[in-house]
Amino acid sequence: MEKYTRSKRGQAAATKCSGSKSKSKSKLKVEHASTAPSEAAGSQKSRNSNDTGVDTGSIALRVLECIVCFGPLLPPIYQCQNGHVACHPCYEKLRHICHTCESLLSYARNLALENVMESVMISCPHASFGCEETVAYIKQQEHAEKCTFAPFSCLFPDCNYAASFKELIIHATIKHHLLTRSFVDGSPFYEFLDFQSIFLIHHETNTCFLLRNSGEIASGRAFSVVSNRSCLRRTNWLYDLSLVDVLEFRLCDAPVEQLDNQSSSETILFVPQKYCTPLVDNLRICIRKIS
Repeated sequence: MEKYTRSKRGQAAATKCSGSKSKSKSKLKVEHASTAPSEAAGSQKSRNSNDTGVDTGSIALRVLECIVCFGPLLPPIYQCQNGHVACHPCYEKLRHICHTCESLLSYARNLALENVMESVMISCPHASFGCEETVAYIKQQEHAEKCTFAPFSCLFPDCNYAASFKELIIHATIKHHLLTRSFVDGSPFYEFLDFQSIFLIHHETNTCFLLRNSGEIASGRAFSVVSNRSCLRRTNWLYDLSLVDVLEFRLCDAPVEQLDNQSSSETILFVPQKYCTPLVDNLRICIRKIS
């Protein structure tokens, strides 16, 4: 009886071993290098198996980077006769010369490595901000640009702060000492003319703007509404500025400019100093989405 039991156990072990081999074609799950050791240990089980019971491997993200530019190693991938690889942009920039051994890169693509890259899955680059999606490594940039969890950059070009939308509002008030104001799409609101900058918030779309007052102009003031790429990635906006009861000072259907777009020239509403009464809310503002 004991011999029979051991035999059955041996068969079960062999069956389990055979089953694990049949699962070797699973997609690879990439582990971000920034993952903390405790987090990595605690989630080891979830990374190595999915809901269907199929085992998945795990590799470090840095292994998948081009060793020339350290960007994602995306197809098409080229290699020299000695096996050194480069991404397509680097392949062109290096004029087909290998960066390691200086031999000519082969025009034949490394299809085997490309197939590996296409099978790799990666957590969203914005996972630390709450996104739980797993996307193909070769499409991470496409997903990141549309991800609703993407962090928002500070509206001041010389400030590198980036965080969630709620944290950005707190940062604007504490760090930059800005007044904040919420507005409704297409509904006008009014402000005094003696402010420096006001942080405008549209909560429905998680979009923020700067209403700027260039008060350093001696002969008057220049008003404009600006934002940045992280806030304008989903929707384009237009705005109107006008001085109450003074029809000649009006700016209509002006596009909200990107502060980080160096090629754009900012559109402004200039108001001469004699019309700038500090204690009267003379400035009418209306911001609306482009349908």
